[in-house]
Amino acid sequence: MMLRWTVLKPVSRWFLRIRVTGLANCTGLDQPIIVIANHSSHWDAVLIHGYLPTKITKNLATAAAADHFFQRKRRPLAPRLLFNAFPVERPGKPAAAPRGLTGHLLDQGTSVLIFPEGTRSRNGGGSRGGLSPGAAILATRGSLTVLPVRISGTWQAWPPQQHGPRRPRHDVRMVVGKPIAPDDGESIAAFNQRLHEAITESPERSVDRASRVVSIVDGFPRIEAVPGMAITDADVQEWRDSDPR
Repeated sequence: MMLRWTVLKPVSRWFLRIRVTGLANCTGLDQPIIVIANHSSHWDAVLIHGYLPTKITKNLATAAAADHFFQRKRRPLAPRLLFNAFPVERPGKPAAAPRGLTGHLLDQGTSVLIFPEGTRSRNGGGSRGGLSPGAAILATRGSLTVLPVRISGTWQAWPPQQHGPRRPRHDVRMVVGKPIAPDDGESIAAFNQRLHEAITESPERSVDRASRVVSIVDGFPRIEAVPGMAITDADVQEWRDSDPR
């Protein structure tokens, strides 16, 4: 966890102006959970590991493309140290990756971060072909909760075609949505569609009242007044309970 504070946060703040909302949706979750997010940039994993509550990230492993991060010519030391990365094989891109490793980690009580679009968006617009059903299958079979995260602005800050992040600082936003669980009798296809909607809908639609009034900006708490809504002691307590550290 020291790396999170000494590397992820300082580096991300140097390149990004970060706004995080929806942390109240992280409270009361029985772990392990599956965290999913849309994927446009290498910054996405940095934001999730750096700005979700410690009670989630301290035991969160990240599914990373075996063909990209775990090739023999590459040394996956940084992804493993910073994001607790483990290899997964992507469709159409065979690579040496243990089968069933994601499910095994969940069975052992480790939460996992999955980018179900399978790769970074090449235009910043997200996946148009839907999501890989892996997260939906794992959640359904294990009766697990899925925490959806919607990230915007990271493609402009570090697009896939560029070898390093851009300066000056770019505005990015991470919205933590409401936890989702499969309904009894719900098909994997139907559940996967709900997950798709949760990480592709606009941020304004995906947050609840508590998310609108409590946020993190550049790593510091900010209580925001929404027109027509009064800030209450309960709003402040919800932010404290979310433990953004």
